[in-house]
Amino acid sequence: MDFTKAYYTRDEVVTHNTPLNIWVIIHGFVYDLTSFVQKQNKNLNDDVKFYKNLRLLLQYAGKDLSCWFNDQGEPLERINQHGKSVFRFLPAYRKENEDCCFWWNKKNIIGKITSLERYVRIVNTLTRKTVRLSVCEEDSIETIMQKYKETFNSNSENYIVRKTLLHSADDGQLFIQKTLTENRITYEKNEKLGLPAALWLFYILNKD
Repeated sequence: MDFTKAYYTRDEVVTHNTPLNIWVIIHGFVYDLTSFVQKQNKNLNDDVKFYKNLRLLLQYAGKDLSCWFNDQGEPLERINQHGKSVFRFLPAYRKENEDCCFWWNKKNIIGKITSLERYVRIVNTLTRKTVRLSVCEEDSIETIMQKYKETFNSNSENYIVRKTLLHSADDGQLFIQKTLTENRITYEKNEKLGLPAALWLFYILNKD
């Protein structure tokens, strides 16, 4: 997977906060640790320290771990009472212990945190229902519609989407591979609390 093309809001990451579905953030990168945790649970032995560290990691499910890591994504260290260098974040094992080293395995990275959270209204002209959707600045119109489909309307592929209510207006055309900004739907400071821009859905009576 090309994780550089996947973006998430912090609110999306927060929802992945259980042992069966755990995401974390490290300096803007989103890590899916679900498989890692499940694998470690199966391999638990009588190592009390390892067990405690895994439980500690689960307490950070859905959270930002950046304060425990440097800008290169490597764990910060400290000198313990025995004069030994150890990681500040105990569940961050060293690279030599590859099976337990979640931060070093880049396969755990599934995307990045968006540079800007956007809000849009999606108006279904057939049902007259309007939903409010939180999206990423980097999301294409196609990605936004996929999020809408997954959350609100599984039949959204039967619609075309435009940025004006006037179905025949040329300036209402949207380029689905481009973002909101690239489609000249610019960010407004009151998007979150106010009335964000609308995307209008028109039902296709005959797709042929």
